[in-house]
Amino acid sequence: MMQSRVLVVLVLAVLALLSGCANVNESIGPVSGWSRDRYEDASYEAAFDAGRYALEQWFRIESARADRGEIVTLADESMERAGTGRLRDETVGTRSRVRRRAAVRISRHPPGIIAECVVKRERLDTAEARAFAQQRSFSEAPTDTPIQGEAGASAEQSQVWTDIGRDRKLEREVLDVMRGRLLRESRPATRPAQSTP
Repeated sequence: MMQSRVLVVLVLAVLALLSGCANVNESIGPVSGWSRDRYEDASYEAAFDAGRYALEQWFRIESARADRGEIVTLADESMERAGTGRLRDETVGTRSRVRRRAAVRISRHPPGIIAECVVKRERLDTAEARAFAQQRSFSEAPTDTPIQGEAGASAEQSQVWTDIGRDRKLEREVLDVMRGRLLRESRPATRPAQSTP
């Protein structure tokens, strides 16, 4: 009887963990530093809506949690020069597949609101990672199992993405769009000029 109750409690705890949404750091991975802006006369709700609106100018939204003040986007991919100082990037000037993922956090700090934005950039390095792994091998005998050789992985699971830093310029642009939207909403409506007879 006692064991079945413990089992039920464990199952419920696991289900609660699985059903809960991940926070920003779990969604986009570890990030060092965020761009920040303060809005003195904005309400929390208006700032949250402005954050969502600003991110939608560049990204599609994955989750928006007003109760947590967190908005996370889906990854947006493009082809671009995305060097990180490697000799290949500097000399050849190759274009790489790059993805960006962004998040905005809104928090109350009376008398105003603080908004933080981060845009994380990653470059697809699957081919380089595989080549390097083959060079590290000490023997040419095929000793890897099919799972170790990625036979059991989907194409997406076997991709290797390298962190290439934050897109600070885009972070500032997102916060600037937020500020512009909040300023427009806080201005009083102008009355049309009345004509005199």
